[in-house]
Amino acid sequence: MQKHRNTWFILADGAKARILQRRASDPRSFTVVIHEESMEALSPSHELATDRPGRSYESATPSRHAVEWKTDPHEAAKIHFEQKIADLVNRAAEQGLFDALVLVAPPRVLGDVRKALSTQARERLILEEGKDLLGLPEHTLANRLTALLRR
Repeated sequence: MQKHRNTWFILADGAKARILQRRASDPRSFTVVIHEESMEALSPSHELATDRPGRSYESATPSRHAVEWKTDPHEAAKIHFEQKIADLVNRAAEQGLFDALVLVAPPRVLGDVRKALSTQARERLILEEGKDLLGLPEHTLANRLTALLRR
């Protein structure tokens, strides 16, 4: 397996993300590069939009009907946050801040972030794991991430 001098680990869910860096000179040490949270994605949907969807008149009769939301505002906030994380990684790839990239996220988030990565960032992607590891304590997380690279 090729040794990478600087590996970034992207741990994300729809509302929180942590980017950790591991240098080949100190493979047991992970440093936090970025820690982001989306207040919108953490908020319930009823706090992000009006209480009720709008109403529309029927063209043939005077009756009115509710107009359904096309997208859930909570889901839209999550997608926006995932795009923001991918943009951060894309800019870092352009600047050459990492040699290898590991994505660790629940399957839906993993797919959304992967699609939003630039070609430069995707070329450095060495591993994807469809799990949510954000809630793990630091010592357990370091062991899990190190074990991922050994597989």
